[in-house]
Amino acid sequence: MVVGHAGEVIARAVERRPEPIGIVHNPEFAELNNWWSLLLALRALPADDAVVVVNADLLARPDHLGAFIRETAAGDADGVLAIDFERALTDESMKVSRRPDGALHRIGKVDVDEPVGEYVGMLMARGEVLRRVRAALEDFVGRPESANAWYEGAVARTAADDVAWRLWPMPSSVWVEIDDDADLDAAEALVSRP
Repeated sequence: MVVGHAGEVIARAVERRPEPIGIVHNPEFAELNNWWSLLLALRALPADDAVVVVNADLLARPDHLGAFIRETAAGDADGVLAIDFERALTDESMKVSRRPDGALHRIGKVDVDEPVGEYVGMLMARGEVLRRVRAALEDFVGRPESANAWYEGAVARTAADDVAWRLWPMPSSVWVEIDDDADLDAAEALVSRP
């Protein structure tokens, strides 16, 4: 758990890293959903470099995050989603289903037939997959019906267009999506484990 002002934390992180770190400001964060934040970030990055997206409300073990980044960077897949195949699914779960070849078929909270797991909020995309996701996000711009869309909707569009998203199994269900006080309590309990 990080304690302190976010600007101070980021400044300390920047001082320790040789790579440049930037912040993309989203003045419309309250009006548009997470798709807009991701699109703004993608617009600020090179078009074809690998991008790892980790949802800001995800608390997971650092070794699991590190394994995801290392394995997807070294792998040959251009699109990978981290999936918990063990956790019981709820109405709030971002459910995924698979195609016969094992790749992502559908993703969403509703209308996902035969879900096999929950998307935890961590993906890697590069090359053609990244270009297709960005194009799908750009298609949301200026559409009032897309204001409350999630970026997972862009992932769903690409999967429907036969983009092959590999499903990476989370090593365990030791993670929390922090949306409310109960989730915060669960996250604090997770962090306090020996």
